[in-house]
Amino acid sequence: MSTITVTTTRRAANDSKRAIHCPDKPLRKTAIVINEPESTATAAPESTATPKPKRKWRRRPKPDLNEIHGFLWVLHEEGDIVEVRALNHLRFGFFDNLDVCAKAIHKLNEKQKTVYVTLNPVKGREGVDNRIWSRTELERELRATGQNLEPRMNKVVTKKRIKKTDFVTYVFGHKRETREVDSSFDKTIERYKACLTQNEDIVARRWVMIDVDAGQPANTNSSDKEKTDARKMLQAVDEYLQSLGIKAVLTDSGNGYHAYIRVDLPNDDESTTLVSSVLKSLAKRFNGKFGTAHIDIAVSNSGRITKATGTVVFKGPNTQERSVRLSRVFRE
Repeated sequence: MSTITVTTTRRAANDSKRAIHCPDKPLRKTAIVINEPESTATAAPESTATPKPKRKWRRRPKPDLNEIHGFLWVLHEEGDIVEVRALNHLRFGFFDNLDVCAKAIHKLNEKQKTVYVTLNPVKGREGVDNRIWSRTELERELRATGQNLEPRMNKVVTKKRIKKTDFVTYVFGHKRETREVDSSFDKTIERYKACLTQNEDIVARRWVMIDVDAGQPANTNSSDKEKTDARKMLQAVDEYLQSLGIKAVLTDSGNGYHAYIRVDLPNDDESTTLVSSVLKSLAKRFNGKFGTAHIDIAVSNSGRITKATGTVVFKGPNTQERSVRLSRVFRE
């Protein structure tokens, strides 16, 4: 049988009599508790849904201005022209002052953009103004100041088929008939894009870059295991190069590793063929021995851009398993 108990919450249980003898003082709350026998009580069913695991995040590192500055001075000399480029929502600029260049890279990287620089020095050109631009900003600035767009921007003319359907009503005697008519047409679109560094814009080859890629899925950061395998491959490559009398600059590229070999080669087809054969030879020797890590053979062109070391590399979400990392030089 169920029993009903009346309790008050203003006083403790031993003060309940005082509350009864003082009717002028209203009780704050009256709770009615129904005590069911254990045999008839029904328990709430337990939830069978699997709780959604919380996504673990790592603290994101910050770019290091001193490291950026030091890396620029490793690759380049005073007076060299360097292009800075961020690919996600394109930002670019040409610099002949390495100190200003380092500060611009640092500021750009703080906006969560992966930043690259040209590996080899660029030929003298119009537009070396030590400033970062977007395509729209540069076009607007040139038009506002009455300058020609052509030296710094290229006109791109494309034709696009515009699909369009009209409904036309025809009259046949006393009858009207509506027909669907294809009125599509070709539209010529003119736009301007920024003139970025091409292979023919390089003065000479100063560096051969060996890119040890961790082999992670596209648009993601490498895992700790993939990064460790890439580090082991870099060590094997470095030992092999030193056995040939070559000591390279070694950097952590964030998701993998780079080795830079100092050379003095002209910028011509013969040099490109030579660099390509070196990378293919190293890939044949080391690929497949260190998990998914491999040597990228597609970086033999002279106009190649490389990570601005000292910056944070944003290739995917910053999770506990695949974190965003800082690139750095660990042997000059």
